[in-house]
Order: sequence, then structure tokens, then C-alpha cells
Amino acid sequence: MVLGLLLLIVSSKWLLSDKGKGQAAVVSMRRYGSEFTIAETSSLKGQTLEAAGFANPVGFELLELIRADGSHAALDPGTKLESGDVLQVSSDLDTLARLWTMNGLSPLHTMRPMQTARHDHQLVEVVVSPQSSMVGRKISELPLPRP
Repeated sequence: MVLGLLLLIVSSKWLLSDKGKGQAAVVSMRRYGSEFTIAETSSLKGQTLEAAGFANPVGFELLELIRADGSHAALDPGTKLESGDVLQVSSDLDTLARLWTMNGLSPLHTMRPMQTARHDHQLVEVVVSPQSSMVGRKISELPLPRP
């Protein structure tokens, strides 16, 4: 019995491999694309990218700044934000939640208008099977949940 116990202890690191370790690394490497807009009443309106915290972002990357007229603005630290600007960002999940609740930013597209404060809402990650009929369609085309 003692010999069997010693054999299990010695061989346990090969018998009980930690499969979860790789999963955690994959989850932390996921990036999420999102778009936010600067509203007319936004506190960020008139601030430079540097003053607003977008010049040297932590946890996310500012991919593009699209003006209300559709033109692309330079991502220089001195570029001023204007109402109607769309910020395209890539971020990890934790940072996306922070951006979602940031004062002055509004999500560009929502399925239906929000009737409560944004910080009361929850972000959800949806995984779509490659065989799903929804592949290639917009999120707004998904059926709305029933109350």
C-alpha cells in the first residue's frame, strides 16, 4: 500500500496534467472590438486625445478616430475630440467594461435604446457556432429576448 501511494505521488504530475492553465492564457489573449461615440453633451468634447487618456492607453488600443462626416482623423496626442466622433478600440474584457462605463463615451450601436444608466447594464459575451445560420449577419438582426 505504501509503495502504491509513493508511485501515485511520483507519477501524479504526468497523470494529472493541468489542462486549465492553457485555457486561462487563451482567455487573457482575447481582444474585443468596440465602437464608442462622443455625444454633443459629452465631457470629452473639445479635449485632446492625450487629455482624454487615449494617447497612451492602458489595456486597450485606439484603432481609428472617425469624424461625423466620415473622414479619418489623425491619432496624434494633440487631436481634439468633437461631437459625433467615433472611436474604434480593441481591448481585453476588463478594459472594455471600464470603457463602457466611462463618462463621455456612448456605445455607437445598441439593439434598443437604454432606459436606465449604462453602469446598471451588463456586457455579455456571445459565442456563435461556425455552423450557425447567424454567421455573417449583424447583431442587430438577432431576435430580441422576450420579457
